Amino acid sequence: MKISLVKTLVLFAVFTAALPVLAIGILVLLMNTQINSIAESEFGKITLSSSRQLVGDTLKICQIINKAHVEEAENVRVSLFEKFSEWGNAQILDTYCDVDIYNQVNPSERIKLRLYDFSIGSQRLRVKRGEDGGVTGSEGPVKDALEALKADTGWDFAIFLRVNGRGDFLRISNTMCDRNGNEYVGSYLPSDDEITKSILAKKSYSGMNHGENVDFIINYYPITDEFGEVIAAVSYGKMQNSIDYIMRYLEGVHIGSGGYMWAIELLRDGESIVRVSRDASIRGMIIEKDMAGDRRALALDIINSATAQGDSVIGVKEFSPEGESSEGVVAAFAYFKPWKMVFGATIYRNDFDIGVERIVAASEHFILLLVPLGIAMLMVAGISAYIAAVRGSEMIGELVRSSRLMERGDIFSAREGLERMIKSNRWSNLEIYDLSVSLLRMSGNLSKLVSKVKVGGVNLADSATVLAEGAAQIELMATKKAVALRKVSVTIGSMTNSVRLLKNGANSAAKKLDDTVSILSNGAKLLKMLDENARELLEATESASSKLALIKDKTDSISDSISAINSISERINMLSLNAAVEAEKAGEYGEGFASVSEEIKKLSDAIALSGRSISRIVSGMGGYVESGVRDISKFADKMADNVSLIGKVSSTLGAVESQVSNIGPEFEALAVGVEEEAEFAVQISRTIRDMSVSALQTRNEIVELKQAADFIDDSSEDLKSKMAHFNLGD
Repeated sequence: MKISLVKTLVLFAVFTAALPVLAIGILVLLMNTQINSIAESEFGKITLSSSRQLVGDTLKICQIINKAHVEEAENVRVSLFEKFSEWGNAQILDTYCDVDIYNQVNPSERIKLRLYDFSIGSQRLRVKRGEDGGVTGSEGPVKDALEALKADTGWDFAIFLRVNGRGDFLRISNTMCDRNGNEYVGSYLPSDDEITKSILAKKSYSGMNHGENVDFIINYYPITDEFGEVIAAVSYGKMQNSIDYIMRYLEGVHIGSGGYMWAIELLRDGESIVRVSRDASIRGMIIEKDMAGDRRALALDIINSATAQGDSVIGVKEFSPEGESSEGVVAAFAYFKPWKMVFGATIYRNDFDIGVERIVAASEHFILLLVPLGIAMLMVAGISAYIAAVRGSEMIGELVRSSRLMERGDIFSAREGLERMIKSNRWSNLEIYDLSVSLLRMSGNLSKLVSKVKVGGVNLADSATVLAEGAAQIELMATKKAVALRKVSVTIGSMTNSVRLLKNGANSAAKKLDDTVSILSNGAKLLKMLDENARELLEATESASSKLALIKDKTDSISDSISAINSISERINMLSLNAAVEAEKAGEYGEGFASVSEEIKKLSDAIALSGRSISRIVSGMGGYVESGVRDISKFADKMADNVSLIGKVSSTLGAVESQVSNIGPEFEALAVGVEEEAEFAVQISRTIRDMSVSALQTRNEIVELKQAADFIDDSSEDLKSKMAHFNLGD
């Protein structure tokens, strides 16, 4: 069965447009029937995932802030205790005063006690007392050091002194002041407080304090005396605006229409306070005092679960609070131990149910719009396909007519029809238009080809005659060429033998050059060893010269010492003469002294004689040493000249070795090149022999060429008669 192009294109366009419309409609219907079940399961997962993600992100932010604080706090602690260690051990002094203090946890509870003075090493911390007997401040080097450290770090510091055996700690010094400039001092931490228990156990404590719109993370560290007993403590803390920012940020988080973030802080007295709530409605409320029983019980249950899970472990609870219209609530929570806070996110499931209802309504609305839209698409597709099919049918008909004209040989008429269709201003299909242009170009090329074939037929007959004449001449030339090639082959054979002799000579020269390079290399090594020995000898000569100079200096010193000894000997001789005179005056009482004087005179003469002998020896030795120094100096100069000369000879020998080394590879390359030339000569000889054989074959083929030229002459006449059939419009 044959169908026209118009009907085919219209049916195809309508079917193509209808298929996606029907597919979309079916898919939307299927989606609409399953969307509720999918939404319930997937939105339930989204609810759990979203709540856990919110709590997890909050924990990460808190951990980043706390890590930065811990690192900074450790640096501050190290700086503080380095200063304390410079002063010495902490100690309680014997001096004291009576003071009236109050409980920091319960200010109405006041006690009077005897407060002993405190010092670190020799640096004393003096406590100021007010008229009412209370502590009003402190002064001294310790307080000055805390103030200086505050200026450097931006942290506040306080000193707590243990005031009794049970372990109450009184704040006696503080870098923080109230609005009137008074120190925050005079209050004590009771022994049953969580902070005090950690200090008495010699452990540090980190916690959070809250002022008016200000948050502090404070660290407490024990101070011990030389016996290891805890006698005081130091606290250091810093205002944390970032914590307040996080709390305010969490209050602004809304999850759906009813979901929210919350935070509960665990106080030291066992109570819990709401720090973040929905719209700040119950911020600051004590959980244990909440009048809404169900909410209080749920909050305490979550707090117990969070603390039982451990630090930064996320838990999830699902429940349906009484009085709520929602079908269920999901709460994710985690305990952040460094701040003693429980963070959580509460999400209502009906917020997602509203989203599901909106999706269902949107899909139903889409189906209602899809029906008229599909009808319109079918109409537009059918009309467009009909218009395109009619125009395409006209163009294809013209192409068929032109093809049949070219088949009959009427190329001129076919080209006229194609040109009319191409130059028309009517709408046309791009592919059919391109096909028409290509067919027009092909007909033009065919027309040119036929014209050239007509002319070529005439030229072919003339060329055949010329070809026959040239074949006879080529036959004669081929015979002469074969004889010449045989002579060239003999010449190249003798040239090959000469090349082989040259190769052997080049290889022999390269080997001798390698031996020469080896000899030069050994000579260079010997010269290098001679240069090193000469340098060592030069260094030894210079060392000997310096040592001889030192010996000369020592001999001069010995001469000076001998002169001093001679002088002393002369004085001793004079003293012995004086002693002899005095002994003679003393008579018989001086006889023993006279004999001693005589012995001293003999000893003095012997010393003088030995000194003169040593002086002559040293003087002679000094002359020899001085002569040796001059000779060694001359020898050192000669050795320096020899070292320089050896260096020059070594450099020259190295240059010669380098040049000879470079010549060797060139001879080797020459031998390789000569060998390659010999191979080329053999190949040329073989090629020439082959060419001689080919020349004889060419002579035989030329005879056949002459016969073919005669056949071409006959064929050209037949081609002329057939070309007269084509109409080119000439």
